[in-house]
Amino acid sequence: MVLVKKREDLVPSTKDIAWVAGMLEGEGCFFVSNNRCLASATIAVMSTDYDIILRLRSVTGTTNFVQTIRRNTKYWKTCYKLLISGNKAIQWMMTIYPLMGIRRQEKIAYLLGRWKSSPGAGSHNKKRK
Repeated sequence: MVLVKKREDLVPSTKDIAWVAGMLEGEGCFFVSNNRCLASATIAVMSTDYDIILRLRSVTGTTNFVQTIRRNTKYWKTCYKLLISGNKAIQWMMTIYPLMGIRRQEKIAYLLGRWKSSPGAGSHNKKRK
């Protein structure tokens, strides 16, 4: 009997981690949203290359859907957007931190500090008290 592991159960290779860092350095957006019930860390990525977004989804192990964004003009390509949220986003921010440029490192450090100090830290679904 052969057991097949899901992608999210696999440990990404060094090459995969470097690829994710490069992709997020160029195309990623990092933020923490706080509302009255949730503290959620998020990485957002947009690209006109669907295969790249699918690869990012696979390598990061996220199960979030890929949003398709179509513009009503012939001059714009269709874009694809992926959100990596919650603990998965925090894990990736910590993993890629040393590979990022100064500006991104400062942003990640700021967001991690904000996330840690929020009442919902530790889970994107954790209710505030």
